[in-house]
Amino acid sequence: MARVSLRDYVEAVFPVILVETFQEDKVISDVINFGLRENYYSWDVCQGVEKLPKRTPLKKMDIINFFEFVVQRERNSAFFVRDGGAWIQEGTAYIKVIRALKNIIPHLKSAKKTIIFIDAEFEIPRRLSKEVVLYQDRLPSTEELRPIAERLISDNRDKFSTARVTDEAIISSRGLTLAEAENIYALSLIKHKDLDKFLISDERLSTVRKSGLAEIWEPVPEDQVGGLDKLKSYLKNRLKAFSDPELPNPKGILLVGIPGTGKSLSAKMAASLFEIPLVRLDIPSLKGSRVGESERKMRLATNLVESVAPVVLWLDEFEKAVGGIRSSNYTDAGTTSGMISHLLTWQQECKELVFTVATCNAIEQLPTELVRAGRFDAIFFVDLPNNLERQEIIRIMNKRYGSNIPLEWALDELEGWTGAEIEQLAKDSLFDGLDEAKKNITPISKTMSENVEALQKWARGRARPASSAAISKDFDPAEVIKEVSRNL
Repeated sequence: MARVSLRDYVEAVFPVILVETFQEDKVISDVINFGLRENYYSWDVCQGVEKLPKRTPLKKMDIINFFEFVVQRERNSAFFVRDGGAWIQEGTAYIKVIRALKNIIPHLKSAKKTIIFIDAEFEIPRRLSKEVVLYQDRLPSTEELRPIAERLISDNRDKFSTARVTDEAIISSRGLTLAEAENIYALSLIKHKDLDKFLISDERLSTVRKSGLAEIWEPVPEDQVGGLDKLKSYLKNRLKAFSDPELPNPKGILLVGIPGTGKSLSAKMAASLFEIPLVRLDIPSLKGSRVGESERKMRLATNLVESVAPVVLWLDEFEKAVGGIRSSNYTDAGTTSGMISHLLTWQQECKELVFTVATCNAIEQLPTELVRAGRFDAIFFVDLPNNLERQEIIRIMNKRYGSNIPLEWALDELEGWTGAEIEQLAKDSLFDGLDEAKKNITPISKTMSENVEALQKWARGRARPASSAAISKDFDPAEVIKEVSRNL
């Protein structure tokens, strides 16, 4: 089903439209270019009323008087309120503004007038929820961004004679507004005399950092992750999706396992293998105190992630984010349920290449509907590392920290140890000595043996193993070391 456009709302004479956008001037220009009204005016708190499209100043007034101005003007007109979200959220003048707006809605309908509130975000008050419609403006497509780059180069051909507009550079700027793209293209031309896709991509990701809705994390190379051969093979097979548009976009995976076994590290590795950014979404941090704020932040976050695709979306400790979903209607008025419902629906409907990696330590805390087939492409179980994997991890940690853990310890001395515990051993050994450091670390397989065994039992037949079967203890240590050397 086709998405309802802003033009559709204006043509249908919706009396009040809220447009959520970072491109204020572009939205105003688009509505004027629709040609659906005969007259256009805008208002803001500093300039007052202006006649569009030339922004001819008419009169300074407050917003209440502006509503009276709307009633007095000719039929078949459109009126824009800049920074509109600030005027309909709770504050000093809140109830007066809401009441004044509701009073003129019957007139707007009969006189074919539309008021369009424009802002980067809206918190729609309940008093207005049945009177207005919210439209989320899409960020520019590559087709809209390309002419900006072409014009910049054409206007400065004498300075940048070798510059070219490439598909890679334009794709790297997806997620930027037209104004942001123009600034970054200009920066790239000044710095590199060309459109540098790496500079553009880095600047694009700064929009994620500035948003406060998500975080950018550094990927981790495959050779820094010990073991997990089956998971690595699975991810490498999905690389085809990045080069073959005929293949369906992979949606992502759920990694269930024992704490410290490399689930979070695997999310970072996936971004490295795919050579795309890693965006971490901390769902609990999006919760707000106002009614509807949490759901709005989740919606903004998913829009942001989609705008900078292709990306790996990392949902760490997923069970903590959704653990209260069953009791949500009783404990938080359905906030958690609404947030997760939006996330899952978006994940399934998203057309961009967003590969989700969700990690989970306690599978019993996940609602059944979240682990059914179709939510994730695959569920992997990340178990305690086997003999060969412990060898790999020891080698990686010795190289990283300059420690001297014997490779032979992987067979017996460190049986049942996680990768995180082996890393801690490597670090502590530099201060306390190897034997003392080992004595002071008790692996989780002992401290929480019942939980570990229960998780291992759950995984049998329910999840794919992330690693091949463990090697027998009777395996020749020299052969194990030789095998590790070949693999690394």
